[in-house]
Amino acid sequence: MHAHSCECHGHIIFPIFTNCAAFLASIYLKCDPAMKQFLLHLDEKLALGRKFIIQDLDESHLFISTDIVEVLQARVDDLMDRISFPLHDKDA
Repeated sequence: MHAHSCECHGHIIFPIFTNCAAFLASIYLKCDPAMKQFLLHLDEKLALGRKFIIQDLDESHLFISTDIVEVLQARVDDLMDRISFPLHDKDA
């Protein structure tokens, strides 16, 4: 199986192979540097069961697999719930 080309079309990457056409859909993600480091950590530790970062573009942009977005969003939401605290009115 020899790759002939790799074309980028917006947010989807299409590698084209000799005997098999395969594609890998991805999402272009913009995030702050702290969140990006968290995502890199999850990817490196296989915390979502597999690697999901397709390409680390710069300090605030990544391409990630589209099929992991819901799981990733749930993990980030869970983290935010654990580290945030409710604001209460002092007089209440």
